[in-house]
Parts: sequence; structure tokens; C-alpha cells
Amino acid sequence: MWAALKMSFALVVMLVPGGFALLFGYVAFRAIRAGLETQRAASGEAHLKDVVAHLHFKDILREARAAL
Repeated sequence: MWAALKMSFALVVMLVPGGFALLFGYVAFRAIRAGLETQRAASGEAHLKDVVAHLHFKDILREARAAL
């Protein structure tokens, strides 16, 4: 089931115009949300500006691997 879903998602990303941008936006959203949750757990309050300032490409790649 999950393999078929992943294959269909990969096919949509390749075929639909703007699919890669959509995938990248989704993965970036997941990375920012994970950073907000981590910051909220550590200090009690979270600021989007701080999370985006400390977001690295490796964090986005890790979320992409988790999403796919």
C-alpha cells in the first residue's frame, strides 16, 4: 500500500508542471514545523523567525526522506 502511494506521488511530481515546487514547499513546511516543535519543547515559546534563521538544507533533506 505505502509503496504504491510513494510511487504514485513520485509520478505526480515528475509529470505535473510545478510538481517539484509543490513537493519542495511541502518538505520545507514539514522542516519548519519540526523546528517549531523542537524549539517549543526546549524553551516553551517558538518564533518562526528563529526557526527559519537556523534552518539548513540538511534539515530539509532529512524531512524529504521522512516524507517519502
